[in-house]
Amino acid sequence: MVDTLRSISAIDIAIILIYFGVLVYIGRRAGKSSVTQEDFFTGGRSLKWFPIGISIIATWTSAAAFISAPGQVYNEGLIAYVLILNIPLVMFICSGIFIPFIYNLKIISVYQYLESRFGGIARTFVAIGFLFTSTMLIGVMVLVPTLVLHALTGLSSIVISSVILVVAVIYTAMGGIKAVIWTDVSQMAILWFGGSVVFFVAISGIDGSLVQGMQAVREAGMLQSLDFSWSWLLNNGVWVSILGYGILHMQYWSGDQSQVQRIFTARTMKDVKYSFWFSGVLLNVTYFIFCTLGLILFVFYEGREFPDSNTIMVDFIINFVPVGIFGIIVSAIFAASMAAIDSLLNSMTTVYVKDIHERWILKNSGETASMPVSRLVTLVFGIFTAIFVYFMGDDPKSPLVALMGEYTSYLTGAMLGVFVMAMFTKKTNEIGICLGFIAGIFAVAYMDAQYDFNWGWKSPIGLIVTCLVGFAVSSMTGWEKKAVTQYTFAGQRKQLIAEGRIKEDGVYILPGKFEKRSYVLLGFFLLQFLFLYTIAS
Repeated sequence: MVDTLRSISAIDIAIILIYFGVLVYIGRRAGKSSVTQEDFFTGGRSLKWFPIGISIIATWTSAAAFISAPGQVYNEGLIAYVLILNIPLVMFICSGIFIPFIYNLKIISVYQYLESRFGGIARTFVAIGFLFTSTMLIGVMVLVPTLVLHALTGLSSIVISSVILVVAVIYTAMGGIKAVIWTDVSQMAILWFGGSVVFFVAISGIDGSLVQGMQAVREAGMLQSLDFSWSWLLNNGVWVSILGYGILHMQYWSGDQSQVQRIFTARTMKDVKYSFWFSGVLLNVTYFIFCTLGLILFVFYEGREFPDSNTIMVDFIINFVPVGIFGIIVSAIFAASMAAIDSLLNSMTTVYVKDIHERWILKNSGETASMPVSRLVTLVFGIFTAIFVYFMGDDPKSPLVALMGEYTSYLTGAMLGVFVMAMFTKKTNEIGICLGFIAGIFAVAYMDAQYDFNWGWKSPIGLIVTCLVGFAVSSMTGWEKKAVTQYTFAGQRKQLIAEGRIKEDGVYILPGKFEKRSYVLLGFFLLQFLFLYTIAS
């Protein structure tokens, strides 16, 4: 990626090793309190909102975002930020509708709900879909930082990917979800510190006035970001962000085990909601700071051209970050990658153990998988990922890597469609759900093969087709009357109202009710548009 490599000083190595040691120590400490399987997968339902919220941010903010966001803005301007404009709106909806409903069920895997609502086949279908997408995602999440760190340090890609996976597997297998969340907190602190250092070094190295430099950024049109046109090919348009990526993020925070598992660790509904309100603002602020760094680097390099967007940050870190700080930046990249990897490893283990192993292998015994089995499954997934990364090769632009986002987007809309039908309809059954799920995936694949459009629209297509086919097939085959229970949105509301359980600790446990404080997310969502419009004027 760059012409010259940087030798790693003893100070830098010491910082990196200390960082790894801290992660293992956190995993060991968390492991002492993980006595039972439920402790391993839910942290004993004892965590407060702050670490959960930080973990939500850390999981979304991968190494790719830390490296690529500044580079993308350097080349395209702030329009790159529009991709995540929808997140506060999505968090508002999830925190008031989806998440309270799911939290009230007191389950460990979110796909357990589908069996309660429909049956074991529906549960298994969607669980396998999650494992499929997660396997590809975790491969990319290992490969991308590996290539960046290889460019920074010159170390072998095999060595780097092995270190990432070995360390992540060790502390995840030792401490379970509690280790994942608390290491995410430390990793996010490292990432923020590393980003701040890069920001400061870049500003201090600018020749002339920063104000004059930002005027050059404005004249280059890099502050123009809001495009309300309805082009289906537009990558960062406002409508594809809200309606396309918004559906993708809705599935991510309401029906994806890697995120929903965090809410199962919370002590109370208050902690759940505060974590969403907090992360729904801070996530976008963090990402915008990374984007602003891209503008600063544009001024620093005076608009110099680079081979690709990833090269920009790599070049800056190699040539301008001082000794000691370089070790912190490398640790920050490790941190960003492992914060996403550990979450997927733990959630994949949870889904396999609860939805596959216990459901189909131990189904007649009534037993739960032991802690050693759960830890062994984590190790197996780590080994499988290492093999997967090895065969992916070392080219970030290879066809297999480019198709990762394409393949995963085939399933997101269909998976959300299953949960929408389960929660909000009474006249659906298991065969309808399963056929709708399959139809949604194939509809997206067909549309992708026949037409040229931005991949962000795949999630809405999958959602709509899944719901239409699922409802139609259910109507033709006869729906199950048992669906009118606490396992539907209306049924749970009716039950809670009958019991007089509307609020606890000052927040609504009744799904569908929104606290006044939650409207901060809506205000922030709208404020983003005003801010982006103002700075571009």
